[in-house]
Amino acid sequence: MFLEIALFASVACLVHWIQWRGFFSGQKHPPSFYGFPLVGILPFFLFHKNQVKLARTTAMKYGPVFRFRLGNTETIMVNGSETVKEALRNDDLLGRPPIGPFKLLANLFKAQPFSMLECERWRSLRNWSVQALRELGFGKTPQMEGKIQDEVSVFLDELSSTKGAPYDPNSTLLASVSNNISTLIFGDRLPYDHPRRRSLNDFLKKVASSASYLTLFSFAPSLLKIFTIFKIKSVENFVNAAKATSEIFDEEFRAHEKTYIETDKRDLMDHSIAHLRANSELLSEQTTRGSCLAFFGAGSNTARITVEYLLQLLAYYPQLQEQMHQEVIREIGYSRLPSWSDHGKLHLLNAFIAERMRIFPIVPFGLFRRALRDTKIRGYDVAKGSMVIYNVASAHFDPTVFENPEEFNPGRFLDADGNFVQSPDVLSFAIGKRACPGETFAVFEIFLYAAAIIQRFRIEPAQGQDVRLTEATEFFSEAIPQQLRFISRV
Repeated sequence: MFLEIALFASVACLVHWIQWRGFFSGQKHPPSFYGFPLVGILPFFLFHKNQVKLARTTAMKYGPVFRFRLGNTETIMVNGSETVKEALRNDDLLGRPPIGPFKLLANLFKAQPFSMLECERWRSLRNWSVQALRELGFGKTPQMEGKIQDEVSVFLDELSSTKGAPYDPNSTLLASVSNNISTLIFGDRLPYDHPRRRSLNDFLKKVASSASYLTLFSFAPSLLKIFTIFKIKSVENFVNAAKATSEIFDEEFRAHEKTYIETDKRDLMDHSIAHLRANSELLSEQTTRGSCLAFFGAGSNTARITVEYLLQLLAYYPQLQEQMHQEVIREIGYSRLPSWSDHGKLHLLNAFIAERMRIFPIVPFGLFRRALRDTKIRGYDVAKGSMVIYNVASAHFDPTVFENPEEFNPGRFLDADGNFVQSPDVLSFAIGKRACPGETFAVFEIFLYAAAIIQRFRIEPAQGQDVRLTEATEFFSEAIPQQLRFISRV
């Protein structure tokens, strides 16, 4: 019996492999890697410490497009600046795979964020989000700017209270930038020591620390269920934190429903209620509440990591830090906080931020897409339903676009006159129809934090310590937590 089962399984795997390779299909497939039955090449990703490097070396050997299986999911990875941009602009690739970390979170929250949706429901929610963000302050700079500046001031006070002693800003920074998102969604900030603030922070930290392995395990959901059943601590802690955050969002949604006034929309949650009532045949509470959750999760951790790594770069490159400080003081002085109106004058600072975004992509493989119909990438056939991964890191380190891409060099974003030049080849927020709708808010926020911190403080490593910079290595990349010294200049 055992031999018969083994023979049947072997034949079944062989037939599946022949079909997958498409020997008789007449299609032109990219270089392909089948991996193991059931799991594909998942073990290679799980046990490789640098998944970004693995993808880069594979692309160098086999070309900018290759094909493999993650679990049983047919996957195409695109690499290099031009190939990535071509694929991002391909309207056939606007879908989202029904697996992955967003699906996992959606199941835990019983929600459907628009980042997971496709076709008409996605278009409706995306158009709503852009319009709602505009009405809440985008394009009305003083309204949005004042709230962020208030939060920046609280954060600066926290840094001042350290009096130049070694300090790890990680938790305080997370609470601060997350408060900007909380104000956008709920209408108000939460004090750093508020129980809800601590609960939300706990969830955000667990998302950041678990994102990479949860992404991989989402392609083998049975393993994740086993880990949950046997109460593997890291998985159990993540699930518990997600449930606590879901309860907070449920309570806020119910409270907003009770106090909602059609003519006075206070925040994103009010706008989501209005959109739900106007499109009840297309949307549900799960989609609108889920979209608020998506803004909260994506906008908090990415902004925190962006600013945290930027602070470490400032300490690592003291001469550049001093040049930017002089630029800020020359254009603004000490008498007021920097504002968005100063953006066009602080050329070196803008170049520094752009280079920070290039050299350390937080999500180096982007958000996964799904082919809505049969299509082509660089002449290769991509079947409907295939998952497509955009290797953003490969685009940012493409030597045909960026000279000496391994070097940190803000000067690559300055012209001959020292003016900042925005590059279309930095793809941190993606491009095309599924580009990040929160890009404007993120760029605005990061600039205000960076300019204010450089204005008020000199940042140094802890005495006797070197700044430890990391590189993007996983599906979700974190800065190395470490203490810095924030020495007041005023």
